[in-house]
Amino acid sequence: MAITAISRDQGINVSIVRVTSSDTLAELSAVGYVTTQIDAIKALNSGTWEWQASDAIMAYCSDGHGIFEFSDEDFATFVPVAGTEPNMISGTTDAFAGGSAAHTFTVTGLTVNCKGSAVIRASTNSVSITKALPGTDQLAVTFSADPGANTTVDYIYTTTSQP
Repeated sequence: MAITAISRDQGINVSIVRVTSSDTLAELSAVGYVTTQIDAIKALNSGTWEWQASDAIMAYCSDGHGIFEFSDEDFATFVPVAGTEPNMISGTTDAFAGGSAAHTFTVTGLTVNCKGSAVIRASTNSVSITKALPGTDQLAVTFSADPGANTTVDYIYTTTSQP
């Protein structure tokens, strides 16, 4: 996975660097991430990228958007700008083959503290969701009966408390 696009909107005092990455927001903010992306950035920029102390980074990742700054002067690590952490996780699960009335779907970013809801997008059999419990990177769903093949679930959860 890597940074797949990068550009700078030059400003007088602050420049906005737009980054697109096939990585997640968590991976993007890992210690030393920028250092691991030097070759990809050089290839996209056709040369060395010059980071500036005033750069504000707006990122689009595989799991959402984020606003970052650098942790220090070595330009090695993106740090989320305070108060801008992503607070919504939403999407559609991979298809479940059916065969039971319960299934645990992988949903990256969920924690046991997330609040939200889930609804059936598609199912072979007429069923309802009786319980949807978020866990660490997963959503455990209990259906009223076996939902059948190709069942998918739409979900939306908050990852931080709302004001």
